[in-house]
Amino acid sequence: MLTGDILYRKATLKRVEQCKEARDSFVKYCQLKDSVFYTEDKPHLTKLCQVLNDFYRGLLIRKDGKAYRKLMINIPPQMGKTRTLVHFCEWVFGDDDNKKIICGSYNDDTATDFSKYTRNGIAEEKNLEEQIVFSDIFPGVTIAFGTATYKKWALTGKHFSYMASGIHGSFTGKGGDILLIDDPIKNEEIATNDLALQKIWNWYAGTFLSRVAAKAGLPLEIIMMTRWASGDPCGRILDSDEKDEWYILTMEAYDKKTDSMLCDSLLGHERYEELSRKMLPEVFNANYHQKPIDLEGTLYKTLKTYAGVPKDDSGAPLWEAILNYTDTADEGDDYLCSVTFAVYENEGFVLDLIYSSDGMEITEPLLANHLIDNEVNKSYIESNNGGRGYARNVKRIMRGIIDEHNKNREKDEPERGLGVVVKWFYQSARKVYQFLGADDNLGLRLRYHAHGTSAEDIEAFVDFFDHVFGRNTNKTDQPPRRFYYDYSFEKWLAMSYEYNTNALDYPARGIDDLLLLDDGGMVSGVEQWEQKKTAVQKRIQWGLGEPTQSQSAPRRPRMADSMGRMAIGGQPDGGNYPGGNLYFPTDEAGNRTSGDLPVIIYLHEYAYAHGYGRFMRELGVENSKSIIQGLVELGYAVYAFDQIG
Repeated sequence: MLTGDILYRKATLKRVEQCKEARDSFVKYCQLKDSVFYTEDKPHLTKLCQVLNDFYRGLLIRKDGKAYRKLMINIPPQMGKTRTLVHFCEWVFGDDDNKKIICGSYNDDTATDFSKYTRNGIAEEKNLEEQIVFSDIFPGVTIAFGTATYKKWALTGKHFSYMASGIHGSFTGKGGDILLIDDPIKNEEIATNDLALQKIWNWYAGTFLSRVAAKAGLPLEIIMMTRWASGDPCGRILDSDEKDEWYILTMEAYDKKTDSMLCDSLLGHERYEELSRKMLPEVFNANYHQKPIDLEGTLYKTLKTYAGVPKDDSGAPLWEAILNYTDTADEGDDYLCSVTFAVYENEGFVLDLIYSSDGMEITEPLLANHLIDNEVNKSYIESNNGGRGYARNVKRIMRGIIDEHNKNREKDEPERGLGVVVKWFYQSARKVYQFLGADDNLGLRLRYHAHGTSAEDIEAFVDFFDHVFGRNTNKTDQPPRRFYYDYSFEKWLAMSYEYNTNALDYPARGIDDLLLLDDGGMVSGVEQWEQKKTAVQKRIQWGLGEPTQSQSAPRRPRMADSMGRMAIGGQPDGGNYPGGNLYFPTDEAGNRTSGDLPVIIYLHEYAYAHGYGRFMRELGVENSKSIIQGLVELGYAVYAFDQIG
């Protein structure tokens, strides 16, 4: 019969052996320290852990006989890849506390979370005696006192061990032996944005790869992410000369050949089929089958086509308007894009387009003829980067074309007018958000009193943009988020009844509108300026703003012969106080009735329209008296004040 002491010693010896195995094997480490998650029903995690173990030990060998020093892992979301990478960092530090790890992720928040989980995993304390924590497996490896911040910290006796940063962040003065990237792309909006992908690549190829420890020689590089696009970091690497230097581990959520799921316990087949029905096919295939979207930079994933156009009985098109939208070329290799479309019953029919990287000396006359030939009614030209001057030149060229036509027309041919209204507008904010890879956001800044912009206001604005663009790395100094809203016009449109909202119905207005006559010509001469006088006056008034609205106190109850009123303030020092009135019964001479009176404090609902002078008939009582008058006539004194909420 085994005694309790013998059983305890057997259990202790087993723990010692388990901890030794965990030190030698990353697979055993995860199964021992996180046994709830790393179970037999998740074989893909065993494979992932073994690959990371062999990569770290130098057991993955390239064709040239050298060990792989670069590892690319592409696994579907919610499959435990980030959790495994966190444990890998713990295990590496336990194996060699001289190692230095640098980790980059989508933004500072996710990178800091990754760092926090690693640090907390090392510093974890027991909740139960039988629980096995990091210090049981690697005794003596601890977090250095005074450096236990979430973003950057060191192990005891070391100057620096771990640093985390979001994409576009910096690692000034720090070098690492192991460089990790965990899911650098957030969503399909970034995956289909050339500028955002290029910015991520520039950060990876520049800032991130330059962070190599002086004594490290060639570092170990690990990229673990869900594939999104051929232009993501993995896609660019695979399309480069160094692709053979990378060991690639790819896992799909479902294997069609074997009709089996990667991990039924994390993503069952029923849920997989549901996702395949609800998600965009290209996004689903990228996330769960590691097939790039390959719609780089496109705004519209699908386009409707039409075989015929709506016509009347005579065969003429039933167009309600023919419109044009032109995005002028920015500097560099950008393209001018001009789309002309007809409108019928709130649907657009693309008629013609221009897409050109030629200079404005070519595209200005090209667009002018395009607008005339397509009989465009209105053209909207984006006014960023010289677009306003571009629009003026197009109008000038069009006017020249029309004048030349009228000069040389046949005698029986009617004279042609310009017929096209060219307008320009700004589209700056959205481009900034797209360029920086951020979602649309709104921020509310509550300002009190009519004073100028203060330093506090400016600081609040900067905090908001730090929040939107993921630039605030100090979680203890985050601005209050209760006034920040992730805003999407598309989501609002889907939830509202404004399905027929047309942005073109609300064109931007500029001061140069005043230079245009009704026929589209430009103002010249005193007489024409006299015609625009009223419009100019209105525009000046608009620029100055609306006149200040006067304010008055809310309605008070109508006084009766039998009631008196006393104004009552609050704090005599002039501080904030609710000013109000005390109403009370009076005799025929207007004096307050003698004796003590019961007092009612009237906490009315806040409504400026009637204040606290509401009539009883408004509450369904056929009486023209105010509520306060009715109470006073019953012998009560009533105190009421202007509530503010």
